[in-house]
Amino acid sequence: MTAMTTTGPASEGKGARTRAAIQDAAVIAFRRDGYQRATLAGIAEELGITRSAVLHHFSSKAELLRQSVEPFFARLDELLDRVESRAPIPDRQRRLLVTEVVDLDPSVSSHLGPDLQLPARAQRFVAITVGAQGSELAAVRSLAALGSVLRPLVASDELVDFSDPATRQLLVACAMAVLKTPLPISPGSAPSRDHAGS
Repeated sequence: MTAMTTTGPASEGKGARTRAAIQDAAVIAFRRDGYQRATLAGIAEELGITRSAVLHHFSSKAELLRQSVEPFFARLDELLDRVESRAPIPDRQRRLLVTEVVDLDPSVSSHLGPDLQLPARAQRFVAITVGAQGSELAAVRSLAALGSVLRPLVASDELVDFSDPATRQLLVACAMAVLKTPLPISPGSAPSRDHAGS
């Protein structure tokens, strides 16, 4: 008599749950320990499974990171797609955009491949908040605003508590303060087209 293997919906559901649990544990480990120090064995140990079980679902630590952050980038792309046609957006809409970026709550790492890096998305954020005719300084200001949100989002949970509404409000307020910072005008140059007060 041969052993029966389960390959129906129940086993597929269990596999999907295990995969999701591994991704959740990995996000926590990457934020807490950093990408270099986090290990597949440590992630597996937290879940009470083996490193081989993790490798059954993900071919490497890099692939696990990639799969774990792709949903964040997909949501960020959807958000930017939704508002991009109205660029540059006025101050009130910029506050809503920044609030939605804060609410995405990513675990971003510099160890991602080029297709999952932020530069293209940052460029879109600049175009949406400043517009195509904005000055280089307005673009720098816009990137600083985005950085004031994204940098804390990659900090450890012990340092920044994203479940606290006051923390999230502070991130939005900081980004908006940066976006409203007046731009310097260099001697002999005409004032740039700037939408900070729009």
